[in-house]
Amino acid sequence: MTKPISTATALQIFTSDSEHFLAHFWEFFSLVAFGDIKLSQKLYDHLATIDILPWQSPLVEIGRAKLLSISGQLFDCHKSFQNISQQLYTLPEFPSPNIRNEISAFLNYERILLATKIEDYQQAEFYLHAGNNLTSIKNFSLAFELQDAFTQTKHNPNELASLISTSIKLEEAGVPALACFGWRTAGIVSRKAKKYSIAEEHYNKALSIAKKNNLKLLMMQVYIALASLNSTIGESHNARNILDMVKFSSPLDPVIPSKYEILALIESREGNID
Repeated sequence: MTKPISTATALQIFTSDSEHFLAHFWEFFSLVAFGDIKLSQKLYDHLATIDILPWQSPLVEIGRAKLLSISGQLFDCHKSFQNISQQLYTLPEFPSPNIRNEISAFLNYERILLATKIEDYQQAEFYLHAGNNLTSIKNFSLAFELQDAFTQTKHNPNELASLISTSIKLEEAGVPALACFGWRTAGIVSRKAKKYSIAEEHYNKALSIAKKNNLKLLMMQVYIALASLNSTIGESHNARNILDMVKFSSPLDPVIPSKYEILALIESREGNID
């Protein structure tokens, strides 16, 4: 699933109870959310108007919570995840134990991302091991492997080999959203280690994947990262030019505050305080 999808196609995939859907549902939600916020919101609005099976309800709610996290509403996302966890344990029937496990793994995966955002790495590692032990989907295991590799960089910022190799495997497996995320993360780690030229290489690799697969949100996030990098090394003109390419698709777009924060820092650095 490497190309943009229409809402109609998204609904068709979701309402299927086939094994094909089971093998790709998490990629589907990841691609929709990282690809286009407007499409994601439209999808969930549509899902609210159609009949879905009880076991599908937690998936919809995980997707909605993911949007809350992406748009910076972290506490609301946390509360949603708590409700979904309770829902999973109270639902009487799933098509199979495997489907229950995979949905639980998906919830744990999204909780890893939230815990990482608030820098609760101990909690992130808990969800990492819990989720990875539940999934039997090869590509989903790669997603957990990517998060594990990122965790290792918190202990040793110079250890990027595993993060990069997993990002390459995700791209080869046809999971561009997570491959892009992996390369962008490698860039962030390198920038924090003041390895600026290497960070730029990683960001450009992430940008290439995002452009190739029309992942609009990730594209804007990489532009923000590149602008921040250029600002850090004193290339304010380049930073401004890059920020000019950052476009907003929704009032909830998380790149909005980031763009203006970088512009404010540039102005302050140049003495334009007013």
